[in-house]
Formats: sequence, structure tokens, C-alpha cells
Amino acid sequence: MDNNWLEGIEEPDIIYVNPRDVKLINGADPKNYEFYRFLLSEAKTKTQLKKSGYFKYYKNQLKAGVHPLRMNNIRTDDDIITRLKYLLECSNKLKDNPNFDNFEMIEVYIDQTGKIRVFEGCHRLIISLYHGFTKIPAKVIHRHPQWEEMKELILSEYAGGELIYNPIEHPDFRKYPIIRQNRSGAIMDFLSSINIYENKDTSSETPEYTYRWNPVHYFQRNHAERLRGLDIGCHFGYYSRFFEYSGAEMTGVEANYQYWQKAQYFNRVFGTSVNYINQSIFECSVIKDKFDFVIGLSIFYHLFSMSENKTLDLLKQISKNSKYLIIDSFPDRLSDEKLQNILVETGFTNITKIYSGKDGRNLYACKSSESRS
Repeated sequence: MDNNWLEGIEEPDIIYVNPRDVKLINGADPKNYEFYRFLLSEAKTKTQLKKSGYFKYYKNQLKAGVHPLRMNNIRTDDDIITRLKYLLECSNKLKDNPNFDNFEMIEVYIDQTGKIRVFEGCHRLIISLYHGFTKIPAKVIHRHPQWEEMKELILSEYAGGELIYNPIEHPDFRKYPIIRQNRSGAIMDFLSSINIYENKDTSSETPEYTYRWNPVHYFQRNHAERLRGLDIGCHFGYYSRFFEYSGAEMTGVEANYQYWQKAQYFNRVFGTSVNYINQSIFECSVIKDKFDFVIGLSIFYHLFSMSENKTLDLLKQISKNSKYLIIDSFPDRLSDEKLQNILVETGFTNITKIYSGKDGRNLYACKSSESRS
């Protein structure tokens, strides 16, 4: 057979995805598919299989006149039972096999909004969800041109498309090295170590009570409090999204219009609701709002080069209205010693190094001297 028609067709590439981030072709959540409920039922015997919702699903397909070839050649009740037993066998074989060894990987495509949709392997995807896999391989058979265009715009910023500036949590970007070290874990560890919403009343009528289901979402007695965070110079919005995922109510400020556009785009891609503002932080009124924590990564050395007086006023405003500031130094342009002196001068205390960067950019967390917490 002549295989010349194969010339020019690229082999599918492989990405590693969390099954929870993959949708069905119609955009639905795979957990709403009848097969997921079938696995949860733990039906095993023939009687149990016949009572299952998935057996009834196939029966209804047959009654509706769906062609058997569209249902793995199912024509009778016994064919349905054979099919269900085969799927259970696949589930058992995949139980401890998130790498899909000796199994075909699922095939996916990425739509114009960056959503990952399963093209082939719906049952294997649902089995992965059922077993709690957090990372499985998937063959990408197609990327929508609009998604490709956005990727190219992002990748064209640095090193000819081989690096990205900050992490982008989409699986399609995981193979690219990151210029700036990911410091989200260090910030989260710091937020885990403090009690921002600590109840000071220890009387018998209202005993002290603070419970956290994660570092940035507190419960106190009969109400819940989300920490409010501000991300200055948020770039494409990674840190804003990271802390919103964890429960915080986030605002990001970005002066560069193109960066702001991409942050808005990823808001839609990941279904987040970060309030991104396209404005210079010197002109942005949001800085006068109350925040529990403010993040300024790889930005303050740049602000000082623009206007030292305005930046000092900015830090004073933060110390007046917000409880904690997370900020980094920068060798030669904003040294550790100079940064610490500035922080003391502008109203911060308890200045603690929480991360030592390989590039000399150390990360500091500090508390406002005016904060009551």
C-alpha cells in the first residue's frame, strides 16, 4: 500500500493532564456521565450489572435504534453484560497504572479557549477520575488555531519561544522552562503560619475559635472569611489565579496592556474570576482598599527606577491599609539590605526571609506595623 499520503502529517504529541481538567466533547463534566456512576455503584455480579444505570443506558440506546456498530457491536442483553465486564476489567488493570502502560492513551484536542476535550478514550478518562489519578498522559490530536496563536504570542516574548516568564498552569505549557522561579509554595507556607482572622475574645460566651480548610480561607464561628489579596505587577496573572484557587479573593494590577489582555484571557481559560486592572499602580485607586496580603514580585525594583518617591509613598499606603506584604529583592538594583531598610522606613515590621532565590532574588514577608492582627 502506498503510504505517501502520510507525508507531512505530524505525530500527535503528548501532554500530561489532570483528568479533572478534561471535559467531554460537548463540554460536560465526565463525572456526570452514567459510566462514572456505574463505577461508583461497584456492581460486579450479573444481577447487579443488570440493575445498574449503565445497563439501562445501553438498553435505551438499543430501543432508540442506535446502530450496534456505534456501541461496540452490542445487540443483546448478554452483549451489554459482556461489555460492562470488559470495562470493569479495564478499570482493575488501570487501577495502579496512571502511565497507561500497555493501554492506549486517551486522545484530546484543545479548543479555542484552551479547554481540553476528550476525543477518544472517554471510558479510560472516567476510570482515571474514579481511581483518583492526578496526572495521566494524553495525545493531543488537534489544537484550535486561536489557541495556537495565543501560545505563540506568549512564547515569542523570551528566547525565541523556548522559555516562559512565570508559570502557566495549563498542561500545554509544562514542557517550557520558566525564567522566574515559582515561589507560590513559599508564600502559601507563610500564609499557613499566621492567623489573620484570629478571634481575640476568649470569654466563656464567645470562646476563641479559628478553623481553616486551607491557608487563605478561614471559618470563624458562624461565618466564613476569604482573605483579600492584591497582586502588583501581576503579568499574566499566575499568582493571582493560584491564590484564588486556594480560596482568596484576588485583585491583580498590570500596567502593560498586552500582559493584562493575556491575564484576562487566562481568566476565561481557567474559569477564574480575578479582578484584573490595567493601570499603573501609582495611579490605581485600589491601593487605598484594605487587603490581607499584598504580593509584589519582580516589580518593586522597577517601580523604584521609575520614581523612588512614588514607590516609597506606595509602600507607606500598603502598610497603612494592608496587613502583610510579600516582596522580593534584586541584586544590584534593590539589594536585601536596602530593601529591609526601606521596609522599616515605610512602616513594616517582622521582616522575614521566606525564600532564597537561586538568582539572588530573595523573598521577604513582612507585617504592617499598623496591623492589629
